[in-house]
Amino acid sequence: MASIHAVNKGLLAAKPLDSSRLNPETLEMLKALLVVVASLFSLCAGGSAPAESPVLPSEAETGPPAPPTEKPKDSLTFSSAYFEKMYTNKQLAGFCLEVIRLGAHVDNLLASSPWIIIAVWRVSSMWIDFKYGTALHEAGHGLRLRATYSDGAYALMHDIKATSPTKKNENFFKFFLLELVSPGRAACHYLSEERSETHRNADLYGEKSKDFESYHKKAIISGAGGINNNVYLSELVSDRTFAQESMSSLECWSYFSNKVYGAAYAAKAKALGDDPYTVVYSYQALGIPATLSDIQRAGWISVAVSGTTYYMACASWNIFLGKEQPIRHFALWGLRVPDTCSYLTTKGVSFRTISEYNICHHLDLTFGAEYIVYGHSAREFNVGVRQTLGETWHNMSYACAFTFGLGFDAEASVRIPVSQRIALGADVGLYSEKSLLGERHSPNLRKDYGANFSVSVSWMY
Repeated sequence: MASIHAVNKGLLAAKPLDSSRLNPETLEMLKALLVVVASLFSLCAGGSAPAESPVLPSEAETGPPAPPTEKPKDSLTFSSAYFEKMYTNKQLAGFCLEVIRLGAHVDNLLASSPWIIIAVWRVSSMWIDFKYGTALHEAGHGLRLRATYSDGAYALMHDIKATSPTKKNENFFKFFLLELVSPGRAACHYLSEERSETHRNADLYGEKSKDFESYHKKAIISGAGGINNNVYLSELVSDRTFAQESMSSLECWSYFSNKVYGAAYAAKAKALGDDPYTVVYSYQALGIPATLSDIQRAGWISVAVSGTTYYMACASWNIFLGKEQPIRHFALWGLRVPDTCSYLTTKGVSFRTISEYNICHHLDLTFGAEYIVYGHSAREFNVGVRQTLGETWHNMSYACAFTFGLGFDAEASVRIPVSQRIALGADVGLYSEKSLLGERHSPNLRKDYGANFSVSVSWMY
């Protein structure tokens, strides 16, 4: 009791608070605290918060925050692989993908235009798609011929009715422009004397010739090079739409037209000279159980079992009526619903299934497998990683992938932005002549391993 009386006595003796002794900052803090306490009591009593809240000095001084600047996601690239002697299927297909993305921006610019202008552009974009698909197809034949024969020169002809050339003409970009403005029946004319000699020996001596198996394997690789390039472009379109979660009309059209290219071509192939017929002819010579019907069946099945097919189909109506559309890809717990592509190989018709898993922000694990569905049994697997680093690393991005099973392949690329609009890049690939992937991308199938390297500069927009 004595202690309680002492406390009460001390409280009664306490002097009232002298506000003149407090500095201005303390007073402002107390006023703000009183406003908060009054607001809480008002809300608890069923009332509403004060109509006006104190404006922080920082907001009054700085004003509203500026809207975030959208970073460029597309680019136009100049690569050392655009020179004739350094062409690669990957870089030429990458150029076609950039043309597609440029078309997507035209889509956006014309979105509010009269319908007649949009209709003209839709027809024009399909024409452009058909022509860069043709250019990539014929270049695929030539590059596989170059990889299989030491004198693998070729001539890209935009009109087969013209006189057969006697000198090489391997300029992909010139061929593409000629296809746009002066269309004809395009072809890739082989100029290799070594190929002609191997062919004569195979025909003259049949299976007894040492050149018999060699010729037919090389005939499959070069004959399938065109269709395989078209399918590879559809694979790139799938990867881009998944990464960016957007799609344009030109991408949608390019995906479907290139993915079913082999199946549609096989349906009308009648004789040697038609690529699927030539490939199947060599399949039969080597005892590989694959037919034209198998090529058609595999092509259509690959469309049906690919995730990209369905989210493109769901968004296609809005895409063709308007501008580029954001799309939501089918993914389960960060795992991409797989896509499947059908390729022609020296062992038969294959399915290449690809997927990826998002580990964390801007870091993806890629993986897949390729296996023969019509032909002699074979399979190989691939795994890789793709990442975009943060501001500390100047938003540098890199990707690497490894394939193993029949042989060993390694691919890597890096891209370093040096400003808001300019980026430098480098690509390297090492391919085994035994692998299914190497058959399509190795620059030299006459050796155990072939390698390519390129550097590039890109303008981002």
